[in-house]
Amino acid sequence: MKIKQFHTIFGAAVLALAAAIAWAQSTPHTAGAALGTWELVSHDFNGQQAAPGQRQVKILAPGHFMWVIYDKEKMKTVGAGTGTWALSGDTYTEHIDFIDVEGGQSLNGTDQKFTVKVSGDTLTQTGNLGGTNMKEVWKRLP
Repeated sequence: MKIKQFHTIFGAAVLALAAAIAWAQSTPHTAGAALGTWELVSHDFNGQQAAPGQRQVKILAPGHFMWVIYDKEKMKTVGAGTGTWALSGDTYTEHIDFIDVEGGQSLNGTDQKFTVKVSGDTLTQTGNLGGTNMKEVWKRLP
């Protein structure tokens, strides 16, 4: 009798774990969905668009991020930043450890909160960065 109860309880636990894993992988607001290498395909900073000829790439590793903007023709860095990140629901928080971009130095050491949505290979980040309304759309790189 005890073996049958054990098998029933063990089977239920395995089924619950499998369901939890499947749900976590299908939920768009999990940190796992945001992990990867992303290329900026559009952005709007208070109505201003990205400078032509520049490329921006962001890498989201477990707990850490890094991004770089570079001039594609000159192959020269225009800006870069790094720090830690966390996702709670659709609230994405970056703690900026270092930023080197024109006008961004006051963001060093700050937490910046955004709303994020991941849908397939598209990550959309909206919010306010240092007083500037922004919307960024990123595509996952292979």
